[in-house]
Amino acid sequence: MTRAELLISLVADFRMSMVLPPGTPMLQLLATGNWTRVDNVFVSEGLVDRIVICDTDPQQRGPCTDHMPVLTMVELKVLEREEEAQGNFGETEWDDFRELAE
Repeated sequence: MTRAELLISLVADFRMSMVLPPGTPMLQLLATGNWTRVDNVFVSEGLVDRIVICDTDPQQRGPCTDHMPVLTMVELKVLEREEEAQGNFGETEWDDFRELAE
């Protein structure tokens, strides 16, 4: 099995989807100035609908680098946890407490 076939098989087996839009430039060759796309961004099927943006930003490219940063924003829901009531030991009536403990 070739590496390409292995990649395709793994993407299918794990139900991964490509979220970087087709044709997104991500690498500009320093020698020629030509743009190309050499990287991919995959996410599991459960995250596809949560991707707000997946794009490159040439403005944020570092000096003397050829790759663009890939910016990905994922909208995740954070479950709120109910706060458990905690006792205030400073307000304890210790005499009453000791009587109940006996």
